[in-house]
Amino acid sequence: MNQCERFYRNVAVCEHGPTCNQCCWPWHAGGKNAKTGYVTTRYIIDGITVYGAHRIAWTLFWHRLPDPHREIAHMCDVRHCCQPHHLEQKSHAQNMQ
Repeated sequence: MNQCERFYRNVAVCEHGPTCNQCCWPWHAGGKNAKTGYVTTRYIIDGITVYGAHRIAWTLFWHRLPDPHREIAHMCDVRHCCQPHHLEQKSHAQNMQ
């Protein structure tokens, strides 16, 4: 089982399947921070430790590490969503809007 398959075993992909880009895919394996709502997990990808389920989902889907000066923002505003099409890189100011 590869890294992507292992990661997505912990994500509830919608009934429309992996080609759906509309529905949220929530993380369901635990590790969600009660204060922030973000999932506190980590994976090592290409020798780099990536923290947060949404950042891991973005990295695995786009096959590249995010810009370290930008944040991975949820367009759906669901902090435990791991749907790659709901995630995009933004500056901190853009993410806070």
